[in-house]
Amino acid sequence: MTLSQTTMKKIALSVIGSLLFAASYYHVHRQTDYVATKNIQASSEISAPPTIVHPLKALPVFASRSFDLKNRS
Repeated sequence: MTLSQTTMKKIALSVIGSLLFAASYYHVHRQTDYVATKNIQASSEISAPPTIVHPLKALPVFASRSFDLKNRS
């Protein structure tokens, strides 16, 4: 290899290494922000008081059908 080929190879490896470093740095920080957001959401969901759902009183089917027929006439 000549001196210019060696220099070009070092420059190419430096550029590729820099791009990989920048991409991994960006990716790690995005993942850290994502995990932090998920932890905040999980902690807010846990600390919220449980909601109590009261079941509605169900009417028999025949009663609601006869009621509908009376309203249509």
